[in-house]
Amino acid sequence: MTADTQIDILVIPEGEHPIRKTIPNTLEAKQEEVKGLIEPFGLKDGTTIYCNEEGKLSPWTLNRSIRADDISNEGDGHIVEMMAGTFIITGFDPETGEDTSLTEEQADHWEQRFHNPEILVSNNGDWIVIPIA
Repeated sequence: MTADTQIDILVIPEGEHPIRKTIPNTLEAKQEEVKGLIEPFGLKDGTTIYCNEEGKLSPWTLNRSIRADDISNEGDGHIVEMMAGTFIITGFDPETGEDTSLTEEQADHWEQRFHNPEILVSNNGDWIVIPIA
């Protein structure tokens, strides 16, 4: 089996709604989307977030919260990670180790989950998520 040369992904820009997009299935294309070196973060349904590995060190603002129930069906709703800057979501094939297109179901789920931009505020060590319409 050969890797897909183009993949359908979801782009989650700062302060905006998700965008469905087709990009080349290359490291360079993923880096271009996140504006820098990429860092993977696995999600529960065989999808992967790629974010800028230096996103929290740069001038970008926190974009969206990642909750425990985003990475495991047994997770509760507490925040386990925060993405800074634009990030993307791809499918993943564990047999080949290659990124793949999101299925329609995956794209619909994550587009709904990350539909509203968020403001993330620290409150005595806890994070409060304020959705923006």
